[in-house]
Amino acid sequence: MSVMKANDKTELIATCSCGCEESIHLKIVPDDDSFCFLSYMIGNFYRDQGGVFSSVKIKLKKIMAILFNKDYYYSEVIMTKEDFSQFKEFINQF
Repeated sequence: MSVMKANDKTELIATCSCGCEESIHLKIVPDDDSFCFLSYMIGNFYRDQGGVFSSVKIKLKKIMAILFNKDYYYSEVIMTKEDFSQFKEFINQF
């Protein structure tokens, strides 16, 4: 996992360490009414290689999980203890 901070310390991007190319982009704007923006970025390269039927299959799995009241995680980011401490330090500076 890598944690990248902007020079002005208002933005942070934390990428997943498992190689899935997914990440969280966190931007803090203290002067605005909306204080924090959190975006989830997905690496779609491997997902898009399967074609139309593969995409439909993935979407149907998501729909079936929701319809049958199952817990379905859209995605997740895995952090090590060191990465989480950097993330926590970034959040605590505000």
